[in-house]
Amino acid sequence: MVNQTGFLVIGLDLTVTLAASAGQLQLNVMEPVITFALFASIMTMERAVESLRVNCIEGITANADRTRDMVLTPWHRDRAEAFPRLQAMRGDCT
Repeated sequence: MVNQTGFLVIGLDLTVTLAASAGQLQLNVMEPVITFALFASIMTMERAVESLRVNCIEGITANADRTRDMVLTPWHRDRAEAFPRLQAMRGDCT
């Protein structure tokens, strides 16, 4: 849904760009469509972000055990242990 909203806003941005370039000198007869497209973009993105927050983000918590298992695979453990040793050899340890 957020991707679709982004595509709509991109289209409205193109509308603003074309309308602004088609304006005739200082008598910009395209101001109504520019204003409409800008406000439609703002309202659409505002609703999409609010929906994303309510339906997808609120209430998310990390599973600490699973995260630790995923991050600290044997390959990562070796490198995590090696990094402080490398810093010590370089003299960067505080």
